Amino acid sequence: MGLPQVNVAEAKIWSQLESAVQQISLTKAVAEDLAEKVHKRDFEKAEKLRQQYAENKERLESLLKKQDQLFDDFSKGLVDDDDYRRLKVKTKDEVQLLKAKLENDYRSAQELVRVRLKFTLELAKDMESNWKEATPSDRVVLLTNVSSNFLLDGLNVRYDLKKPFAILSEIKLKGVSKKWCPPGESRRTTGLG
Repeated sequence: MGLPQVNVAEAKIWSQLESAVQQISLTKAVAEDLAEKVHKRDFEKAEKLRQQYAENKERLESLLKKQDQLFDDFSKGLVDDDDYRRLKVKTKDEVQLLKAKLENDYRSAQELVRVRLKFTLELAKDMESNWKEATPSDRVVLLTNVSSNFLLDGLNVRYDLKKPFAILSEIKLKGVSKKWCPPGESRRTTGLG
């Protein structure tokens, strides 16, 4: 291809890739603290979702009763045909909206986020010491889990950290991130700042 060949020692490549590991390696205490804070936030969100679900269920039952009453009033001649049709369409739309809200299962999406978070924190926990003990093939697996877009630029290896690990790197460099800690938490209360 007309490009000069670059020879880089394997040890130098591993040394450069180790910097990715150092960027995101968290102590066990910090990883557990982050997990606890996120778990607390998720628990509070789950409680709100349960409350919303119960409220929507009550509203749906109330609307269904209202539809039945509307039909009874129409049958008795208490409501004329135009009002009956207009109110029927209105309550039918509201019923469909509430049914859609009840069918939308936020819990499965929350569980997926929890699983990813657990994986991310477990991988980052003491990553640096695990890196040193890992075989080259294990190191490759580790690197593909935390980074992407590897490129040999002359004698230097470039890469991008995947988003969750980029956030961990930010936490490590700057202290706590709002993306990981519940609103209202400060750097002092998280023990990271």
